[in-house]
Amino acid sequence: MAITSINKLEFDTNDVDKYHSLCMLDSTHFAVAYSGEGNDGYVSTFTIDGSYNVSAVDTLEFDTAYAIYTSICKIDSTHFGIYYRNAANGLLKTFSVDANADNITLIDTYTNANPTNYNSLALLDSTHFVVAYQINSTARGNVQVLSFDANCDNITAIDQEQIHNTTTVSLSIVIIDSTHFAVSFAGSGSDGYCVTCSVDESYVITEINLLEHDTANGTNNSMVLVDSTHLANAYTDSSGDGQIVILALDGSFNLSETTSYEFDTGNAGNKSLVLLDSTHMAVAYTGVDNDGFIKVLSFDGSFNFSTDATLEHNETYAGYNSLVAISATHIILVYGESDYDSQIQTFSTGVSAATQYAKELIANITATASRVLQTGKKLTANATATSSMIKGMAFAKALIANITATASQIKQTAKNLTASVTATGSITRAISKALTASVKATGTAVKSIGKFLTANVTAISNFTAIKVILKELTAHINATASMERARTISKILTASATATASFVRSTAKNLTAQVKATPSVIKQTAKSLTANITATASFVAMKVILKTLVANVTATASQVKQTAKNLNASVTVSASNVKAIAKNLTASVTATASFAAGQFYTKVLIATVTATASMVKSTGKVLTATVTASGSMLKAITKTLVANVTATATRASSYVSVSWNKVLNKFRLKHYSLRHYDD
Repeated sequence: MAITSINKLEFDTNDVDKYHSLCMLDSTHFAVAYSGEGNDGYVSTFTIDGSYNVSAVDTLEFDTAYAIYTSICKIDSTHFGIYYRNAANGLLKTFSVDANADNITLIDTYTNANPTNYNSLALLDSTHFVVAYQINSTARGNVQVLSFDANCDNITAIDQEQIHNTTTVSLSIVIIDSTHFAVSFAGSGSDGYCVTCSVDESYVITEINLLEHDTANGTNNSMVLVDSTHLANAYTDSSGDGQIVILALDGSFNLSETTSYEFDTGNAGNKSLVLLDSTHMAVAYTGVDNDGFIKVLSFDGSFNFSTDATLEHNETYAGYNSLVAISATHIILVYGESDYDSQIQTFSTGVSAATQYAKELIANITATASRVLQTGKKLTANATATSSMIKGMAFAKALIANITATASQIKQTAKNLTASVTATGSITRAISKALTASVKATGTAVKSIGKFLTANVTAISNFTAIKVILKELTAHINATASMERARTISKILTASATATASFVRSTAKNLTAQVKATPSVIKQTAKSLTANITATASFVAMKVILKTLVANVTATASQVKQTAKNLNASVTVSASNVKAIAKNLTASVTATASFAAGQFYTKVLIATVTATASMVKSTGKVLTATVTASGSMLKAITKTLVANVTATATRASSYVSVSWNKVLNKFRLKHYSLRHYDD
């Protein structure tokens, strides 16, 4: 493996150029911010052709007074921002270019009240920047969030947070995700530090964790995100050597040091680190004798490093380096030569295109296999959920059994009520006849004794009073032969009998009306009970439907489980086959210099993986659709069943309660009359 220079362009010859900052707008267009003649601020755009030859496109002097510590950041392919310091302030400016990276135009400017040093700018999301810097007056490290609108205009400061309370230099910021970022810097005693921060929905910054990874020196930092849980930071240690430290992030974004690697044991300043792919990095730096160096480093899954290639691209001087990876196989570098003229240069990294392609393919296959296995797990989970839903049918069966039992009880209760009402009607009629006869007999007896009782009384409800009066009358008649006393007693008896007769007539009328109304109530009760019993009986028929449904769903669930098992087995076999093919491909590509052979195996592998993925995806869709449809149908039927059962049970309970209360009320009235008759 070897790093090779492709093309070099000197784009500024003013002998004072420094603070280069490079960004890639798209695969063939780039922008560079720097401090030029008179320390004025400049931005230039470039393009590369298919052979990686560089051509200048446009240049704009964006500050005609003073611009140092420039940091450029891409917004999209036609917009970018530059944060820098002038004589009195820190400033953020946004710019636009056309599709050819031409016609650089200033859009808006934000001015920080403080002059800022060691600026490092990054894009948090499509409308927010976050910048790390040192406030010149206090030398403290700070981070700040700034917003801009959809036109990259109207820049507004939102929040600012101090990240270190002593001297802070050499800041390098990296975005972890849309709500988290990390900053490496040299802090107290020039020790090496890294801090993680979060931003909430209002873009308020909160510090999460601070780690001191080097207790002696940590200057000239350049940090990149390796993956979602690892950062790589290149820095200069206390001996001036070049170090790379890997910092791990846990689920709460706390930091810990994993491994470190000394990539240069002589001298390493002005570093710029980039990630080429999942196993390679490139670093440009000022090395021994201030010469310009580039190294390509490889690392494994445990972050064990080795140097794959080294190039001394400038044997005189190379400072203010800014490196960008075009791809894993090509990089582009901006730096200042010995006379501080600005250079832009392209290189091939020596990372084999075939090897890189194979690695990317293996990574894609692994990711695909992981997704397929995950899909299988989800399908299994869905099948399990469906099975649970089917188990829920047991509850429905139990509910149906309870409803059936309740219906039987309701039927029996209805029969009992009908029998009771019929018997009550017979008893009531017998009581009425007996009462009428008793009243007539009593009237005759009273008339013959006192000749003062009213004839044709039809009902007696308070017979106890008459018994008391009759007993007293008999006692008086037996005790005295005096007609005068008998006459007095007769007067008392007449008055009592008159009141009693009036009360008896009223009671008889009410009893007669209630007896007449009772058959209508009984008929209505019977009709309602018949309707409820009919409605309840309809659920018995539904039991047959539900049993059939349960059988169908059980069969479907069984098929789903079996399909999921088959799918998991197929996926496992496919993943194993894919891994085996990938291993064979890697071995073949490594063993041969013929890239055509590698392409052939690659095409075969791609076809196999594509076909497998298509089959799995199709099977997954069909299975998911089947499970979803079965689940939806089962849920709908269960909801309807529960609603009907609940409504019927409520109606039956309510009606039985009302009907029973009515019958009890009628029965109490009859029983009351009968009790007094027996007395």
